[in-house]
Amino acid sequence: MFVHSRTAPYIARKHLKALFIALLAAIIITAGHVLYFNVNADPRLIAQPWLLNNGFIQYEHIADEHAPLLPQLLAWLMPLFANDALLTLRVVHGLLVSSSVFLTTFWVYERNGRWAVLAASIFFWKWSLQFGYWGMWHNLALSPIYFLIFIILTNRIQQKSNLKIFILGVLTGIAILIKQHAVLLVIICLAWILWEIFTTNVRWRFLLRLSSGYLLSLSLPLIAYTLYYFSLGGTLSALLYWPLKFNLESAYNVIGRLLPNSANVFQMLPAFIMLIPFTVGTIKPSPNTKPDRQTRILLLAFWLASLIFLYPRYSIPHWAVSLPFFAAFSGIASADIITQDQRIKASRAMQWSIYSAIIAVWFLQGVTIHWPYWQGSKTQTFPKYSHLANLATTLEDRLPPGDEIVLLPDNEAVGNLYYYLQRTPPHFWIMYYPWFVTPETNAKWIETVDAEKPQTLLFFGKPTPLENNAPEILAYVLENYETIDSVTWENGTVQIMTRRER
Repeated sequence: MFVHSRTAPYIARKHLKALFIALLAAIIITAGHVLYFNVNADPRLIAQPWLLNNGFIQYEHIADEHAPLLPQLLAWLMPLFANDALLTLRVVHGLLVSSSVFLTTFWVYERNGRWAVLAASIFFWKWSLQFGYWGMWHNLALSPIYFLIFIILTNRIQQKSNLKIFILGVLTGIAILIKQHAVLLVIICLAWILWEIFTTNVRWRFLLRLSSGYLLSLSLPLIAYTLYYFSLGGTLSALLYWPLKFNLESAYNVIGRLLPNSANVFQMLPAFIMLIPFTVGTIKPSPNTKPDRQTRILLLAFWLASLIFLYPRYSIPHWAVSLPFFAAFSGIASADIITQDQRIKASRAMQWSIYSAIIAVWFLQGVTIHWPYWQGSKTQTFPKYSHLANLATTLEDRLPPGDEIVLLPDNEAVGNLYYYLQRTPPHFWIMYYPWFVTPETNAKWIETVDAEKPQTLLFFGKPTPLENNAPEILAYVLENYETIDSVTWENGTVQIMTRRER
């Protein structure tokens, strides 16, 4: 009883310290992204949620190869922020960054103490920009979910694990709805269940119950979204084609493939510096190694699984899922340096020097990243959004009246103009990238535009891309629209075209 009375307050104090440190790290790092750094405002997460709230149905009216949940979530939240799509995106972005930092630093402190969490926090401070945390994207939305699932899996299965398995399954289902790559979590979680059963020598019937419970619970978010989608008027063919069949059968994996170049590799290589000592500490742990080998192996497994998001199209925001795992193993490996071989007092000064040098370098590099914003020489902008403000102002008084407008060629650079002008596209919104341009999509675009007959079309730049990829669309536009005005924008011309009278 005496031991318990002393232990319980200690555990409570440790949790409170972990909570305080994690909150502090989350606030400091999130402040940089909310107040200073650029925030990616892709049309899929600005214009698309707005379109969903204006009667458009995902995949029926919006061609998008991504999983559906993130733009739909933003659409659900927009009314809470006065239907301001940019404000909604910024709030969710800040919540995702802070939750990723909080979960990581809280777990690292709980498992390895203050020196590990200090290094992990400073790793976040230095590397969050390079790992794409400026990109409000599907990968960032998966970042806290992946680490939360990892935390759940670090705890042993008990006989009464139904709630834990249920939460694990639901989180996996939500992750898959955010991005299809997350289906790999199913393999990881089932492998973990099998390993836990094997090492605890319980009955196989228990394994089957847990596995079936996990698969059932992960299916619940998928079923719930499917029913919601059908209630809006969506069809099974569209739901299966764009997020699944298109990614497997189209030319996207070939045409859209983008591999990292040597500059990309060298830019990210320093982030791997603590992987070697962490791996060594996992293979040959010392008696006082924290966390244990099994937890370290699981951390490495999740880290490897997070790298799949870099394929087939390399992009900095695709690193976002892996950042918490980089920060965790870097923090743990840094703490290993000052906790190993404590009996050898002669080496303590050297160990502390190495540890201090590592976190000092990360800290100072983080300061150099923040400094231009603190000094005011750099200001926050919203790529794919801010540059359209002047164009929208110029166009407002020069466009013919009407609720619909057509942007051509439509892409990430101009798609948010629909939201700026508060005018919807025809009910087949597609961005004209090579992997989207097929005879079928071109025909559907022409059919939709011909049926709805929007009065105004904005033509950006020269018609060369359409001549090469979609000559039938260019022929349709030239036959049915005529130029009535033009404006200069970003060293190019935007033609204002109106539909010919028949």
